[in-house]
Amino acid sequence: MLRVGYGSMFQRLFPVPAMSAPSWLRSFGVEIHRRGVHRAAAAYAAAVFVLLQAADLLLKAVTLPEVTFRLLAIACFVGFPVILALAWMFDFTGGRITRARQRVADSGDSETAPVRMIATLVVAGAVIAVTGVLLVGTLRGRTAGDGRVIAVFPFRTAGLDVMHWAEGLPDLLSSVLDGTAGVTVADPWALWKTLRGAPHDIATSPDPERAAQLARRSRAERFVLGSIVDTGDSVDVNVRIYDARSGRPLYGLTATSSSTDLRGVVRDLAVQFIAARATEQQVPAIGRIDAGLTTSPEALKAYVLARLSMRRGLVDSADVAIREALAHDSLFTMAIVEAVVIQSWVQSLRGQPYAGLRELVARGLARDSLLRERDRLRLHALDASIRTDGAAAARLLHGILASDSTDLHAWAQLQYVSAVYGWQYGSSDEDAIRIAERVLRLDSGYVPMLAARAWQAVASQERSQYDRLIRLLSADTSSHLARASLGCLRSIVADDSTFRLLAAAAARDRLESIGLHRCLRSVRPDRSEALLKAWTTSDDPWLVERGVSEQGRLSIARGRLRSVGRQVEAGELRPDVALNLRLALGAASLVGVGDTGTAAATVGALAASLPVDSALAYFEKMPVWWIGWLIGAYHAQSGDTVLARRWQRTFEQFPSGGSPAEWAAAVRADIEARLAMRRGDAEAALASARRAFLLWSIHTENQVESMPEPHMRFHLAMLHQEAGNADSARSLLRSLVPPTGWLGFLTARAAFELGKIDEQMGSVRTAERDYTTAWILWSGGGTEIEPWRSQVRQALTRLRRSDL
Repeated sequence: MLRVGYGSMFQRLFPVPAMSAPSWLRSFGVEIHRRGVHRAAAAYAAAVFVLLQAADLLLKAVTLPEVTFRLLAIACFVGFPVILALAWMFDFTGGRITRARQRVADSGDSETAPVRMIATLVVAGAVIAVTGVLLVGTLRGRTAGDGRVIAVFPFRTAGLDVMHWAEGLPDLLSSVLDGTAGVTVADPWALWKTLRGAPHDIATSPDPERAAQLARRSRAERFVLGSIVDTGDSVDVNVRIYDARSGRPLYGLTATSSSTDLRGVVRDLAVQFIAARATEQQVPAIGRIDAGLTTSPEALKAYVLARLSMRRGLVDSADVAIREALAHDSLFTMAIVEAVVIQSWVQSLRGQPYAGLRELVARGLARDSLLRERDRLRLHALDASIRTDGAAAARLLHGILASDSTDLHAWAQLQYVSAVYGWQYGSSDEDAIRIAERVLRLDSGYVPMLAARAWQAVASQERSQYDRLIRLLSADTSSHLARASLGCLRSIVADDSTFRLLAAAAARDRLESIGLHRCLRSVRPDRSEALLKAWTTSDDPWLVERGVSEQGRLSIARGRLRSVGRQVEAGELRPDVALNLRLALGAASLVGVGDTGTAAATVGALAASLPVDSALAYFEKMPVWWIGWLIGAYHAQSGDTVLARRWQRTFEQFPSGGSPAEWAAAVRADIEARLAMRRGDAEAALASARRAFLLWSIHTENQVESMPEPHMRFHLAMLHQEAGNADSARSLLRSLVPPTGWLGFLTARAAFELGKIDEQMGSVRTAERDYTTAWILWSGGGTEIEPWRSQVRQALTRLRRSDL
């Protein structure tokens, strides 16, 4: 009776025609087919699949926030039933839209409106369910990682001797826990941003309520708070694990040891943490939980100090600390990873070619199995970066960010790769800027990224960013890095009297002064020359000697080659400075810049100091690879081709090895490319230039403009341009100009060629910036540079810059 009652009620609410179930289903299937709903569903599903795949790639390429993908996926989910309803109700035929009921009526179909309603609800419900399952799975796959996300916050401290562990111990605990089965740790450096009163203050430990809010914001399900108490005889560490949703404590952990055995504390806490989670999931193996750490308390303390110093831009202090860590334990794998990053910054700030980094990375790679997955990927990305394989480095870093999109160190490393090697895999200057901005959103007080962003703003002529970056950098001027970047921004906008004060102040600090010069020379070479003049009157003998050499390089870059040639021939310079300037004068002629008479005299002097027959004998005493290449390349391009061939044969006698291993073969290929171009065989020239570029596998920004490799890049770019391969030429040329790097006369020449390509492509704004880069340097040159200067002036006039 109840069954009949309910059946009658259902029929009253949803009346349907009297037909058997199979007949109804067949009718429903026919109607689905006739209305084209299945085709609309298939087309929409295919379109959504392509759209989400493209969005995923775009999200990684342009560093959009993760919420962008989720919102897009939700929009696609909501749109599915809408599309199906429209497909059910309307028909698109004959170039017009008609209501489906008209078409049904015309066909003589007797189906009633309730049947159509039921069918619509069934289809929409099924599609919503299936699509929801798929999208939820996708989103979970993107956000949940391999397990629960844990947020570890700074600990409270009691006692002067343990204050420096307030950040250090939870940072170490995060490193140890991350990568164990079922655990993903939110990056502390980004998580703690709002816990600093000022950008460079020590992060304070939050109360549980605020910690829960921050944890939920980072998608963490659990968070960790703790305290460190120095009792005099021992150090007591108390840790409590909380549920991020409710904010209630779940369980507590304790560890006690001497202040010299913090490694033991970290290990004990990690073991207890994993054991406490046994009721939540299977306990992972803990035998190798601290394998990447060290048994030396001194090494561990120095490692933490190095990380904190690097965040504040105290590069020298970080260098001292990380060297101390490795001195106490040379196999401390996590310290090796940090040492590579710190050493690269030190060498870059000092204007030195990168050296010793390969050995550090090799030492780390030999023990990379001891590292958590995040640090292992980071180490391999560093290795790829040192090998100047930008595409591989970017791919590895994206692997880190796929599991934790807040990893500040991965983003910072990706910004460097994008800025310096992005030309290899299609990442633009704008991409590098977006990544830098993302790092600063994660931690606005991270000085290395503030310095990188300041350089990007200067090189890209983003004057709108100067005031903002000045404010951020002014928060802490205790580091050379911050002061140099701040001084550069201020020096560009300052009047002459203010600049003189800034230059005088910078000249008292070697690293700060070097940083200021390296920034100013690309946008205000006149002020850079004034700074260098202050160097030559400094009390620091090193700055005096460096000032003379840098003055010569900048004069050549600006097109005053004859005056530098006369200075060199006067014999008043130190032999090493005179040699470097001779190499620069000779190399400038390879890109068509300068005076032919000065170039011929310079190369002649180099050939006299290094006869081709004596090259092997002088190999240990002189940079034969450099001088011999320049002599051979010059004669291949515009001199005695017989002498060029002799140098080619001489390089065949040198063994392979070094960095790069095939340098001798690369040099021979470069000379061959110039010989082929001279005889008019453009196809052979392009093939040889490609071979030279590939054999010289190291393509770094941190080198001198007279070295062989940058000229191989430039020559290959010119041959690509001649062959009509504008995109290839543009990528190579972009690697020779700011913000990627600064390479003196090569930068001016490459910027001019870039301007021509961009102008032809219709990129007027970019072309104007390129031409302006060349004009900034060449506007202060001598008469020997006038032909080039005149072309730049005409180009800028064409682009509505008639004020020049």
